[in-house]
Order: sequence, then C-alpha cells, then structure tokens
Amino acid sequence: MGISIKLKFRPLTKQGRQGVLVFHIMHNRFSYHYITNYQIASSHWNYKKAVLSIPDKSHPFHNSVLKLSRRVRWEINALRKFANAMLEDNECITMEEILEQWKEQMPLQNFFFFMQSIINKLNDAKKTGTSYKYQSALNSFERFIGSRDLMLFEITTELIENYQQYLTGRKLSMNTISFYMRILRAVFNRAVKQNLVPQTNPFADVYTGVAETRKRAIDLKSIRKIKEVDLFGNKKLEFARDLFLFSFYCRGMAFVDMAYLSKDNISNGYLSYNRRKTKQFLLIKWERPMQEIVNKYKNTTRYLLPIIKASNESVYEQYMRMNKYVNRWLKKVGIKANIDTKLTMYVARHSWTSIAKQRNYKISTISRALGHTSERTTQIYIASLDNNAVDEANKDILNELN
Repeated sequence: MGISIKLKFRPLTKQGRQGVLVFHIMHNRFSYHYITNYQIASSHWNYKKAVLSIPDKSHPFHNSVLKLSRRVRWEINALRKFANAMLEDNECITMEEILEQWKEQMPLQNFFFFMQSIINKLNDAKKTGTSYKYQSALNSFERFIGSRDLMLFEITTELIENYQQYLTGRKLSMNTISFYMRILRAVFNRAVKQNLVPQTNPFADVYTGVAETRKRAIDLKSIRKIKEVDLFGNKKLEFARDLFLFSFYCRGMAFVDMAYLSKDNISNGYLSYNRRKTKQFLLIKWERPMQEIVNKYKNTTRYLLPIIKASNESVYEQYMRMNKYVNRWLKKVGIKANIDTKLTMYVARHSWTSIAKQRNYKISTISRALGHTSERTTQIYIASLDNNAVDEANKDILNELN
C-alpha cells in the first residue's frame, strides 16, 4: 500500500504566533511525523483547510509564502515518490529509515549546496583548474539569484533565460556566457543522473556554443618594436614585456606552461617540458635571449620564472592572478610601442605561428613546435589567424585598378 502525506502546522510557542510545518505520513495504518525546516507565522496558515494561506499580491510576504507553498507541494510529492520507491526495492525497510535517508538527501536539493559539493570533490581530487572554473560559474549565478536559496526543481527555462539576459546586460562576451551556461548545465545534468530532479532541459534555449574569435598576430617588425620600446624603468611593464618575448622565443609557449616551468626543465642546452593542456612532450634548444630573461629575474623558488613565487599560496591562484596582471600590463606595453593590436600573451603564440607559416615552414614542423596533438589542429589554428598575406594581395590587386 502506498503512503499518504498531509501537511500540518505545529506552533512553536504557547502564543502560537510562529510555527513549523510538519508532514503527517500514513502507511499501513501507522502514522509518522516528519518535522521540516519550514517555519511560518500562524497568520499564513489556513487552519480550516490545513494549507498555507497565501496573502494578496500587494502584501509584502506574498512572494515568499507563494514560493514556500510551491516548495512544500514539491517536497510532499517528491517524498511520496521516494518513499514508495524505497518500499518497492526493500519491503523490510522502516519508515523511520526512509525519513532518515530523505533528511540526508534534502540538502542536495539546494542547487548551490549540490554544486558546492561537486567543487569540494574536485578540490579533493586535486583538479584545481576545473574547480576554479566551477567556482567562477557558481559565484556568477549566485550574484544573479541574490542568495543561496534555490532548489533544483526551480531551475527552469525561464530562470535560465533571465540569467542569460542578466549576463548580456553586463556586456559579457557570448563565449563567457556559454562558459557559465555549460558548467551550470553539467551540474544540473549530474543532479538528473543522481535522480535528484527530473530532466526538463532548462538550458535548451540559451547559448552554449563557442563563438569563433579572431586570433591576433603581429609581424617580426612589431616584435622588434616591443623588444626595443623604452618603458622608462617601469618594472611591471618590463616584466610583462619580457614574459611576452620569452613566450615568443620558446615557439609561442603558453603562459600556463611558462608558469609551471622549473629550473630542472633545463638540461644539456635544452628546455624540456610537457604541455599542461595536451601532455605533449616538447624539447626546445636553449638560446641566449631566453637565458638573458632568466638571468634578469632571479627566482628563489624552484620555478624558472617568478610567476609563481609564494610557497604558502595556491599555485593555480598565483598563475591565474599573474596571467590577468600580465595581460593588463601588456596592453600598456603595446600602446607605448605603437602596436595597433591589443597585446596579450596569446598574441606571442599566434605571432610565432603566423611568422612560421609565412616563412613556409611545414605544417608538421609548426605542429610539433606548438605541441599540438595533430596537424589538423594546427591547420585549424593557422586558419583562424589574421590573414595578412591575403589582405596584402587584395591590396595589390585594388591598387592596380587605380
């Protein structure tokens, strides 16, 4: 026989002005009481009908009581399904055991609690980068909601569409919006997989793609201008400029790989390392300009460059913070060097690739230099760079018309 659940109100004081909602459960002619965490004023309880009394729309508590009413209705239905499923799987299980398991599961119905539990597991598994991304998405969504009070079943298409409008209003790029949406969708789908909420596809109508961005590259003349520009002793700008040049010298080494380089990576005239993104092994002949930059920045830690410096702070957080600062300083370097392109560390990588292609190096050579896992990846990468050669050809053709 299935269970029946009715809602009751239990006063907390003799005056009865405040009370807690209780589920009165009947099963096999036995009754059980499950005390919820929902507290209300007695004025919001209809004693005659034994339901929540929702105030008029003009009342200041209308929205909160209406929201509570929906939650209580959802929990009663969810608990009934949960209990019936447990009884079907195990006829010997007691109602007390069922309610105890339900009590343990209820916190996971809070979306923010559930997502935080995932982040905690990622941290425990030393997946710092992924946990950082999840935390970033969580913080953004929490700012939108305004609290940590959101149940999984309240993740609706309308809510997610409103969140996208909120992000658009903050002038975030479509790729950043997609970044947040894909992470939140992954969290929701995990909750579905754990049978915490039914699949309602609330992310079906928001942007979760990857918008193609035009990669910027500069020529050797511009690289030389950056190298020779007078920065008037500004240590921060000089540091950013030197890291940019180090990346270029090292065949467009990614900033994350530069950050994690250790002094042990240099041996017998070569710099060797595994790319953190693809795990590809790279071997670079150690040249004098590289050594000059290393000599300029003596680092007391095991790291080759002073990107990661503190031993009592998260390595990943230091890398992320320095990446942000360096790109900010590079923008100023570019302005001082009269470079039209907005300088970032990625520009060093794109530029090395573009110059190598213009010099007709083989795709296989460029692919190995970049640490790509396939030549197809390199071809796609090259295709996304500024097509300066085509632009110049078109300019020559148009000039012949004059």
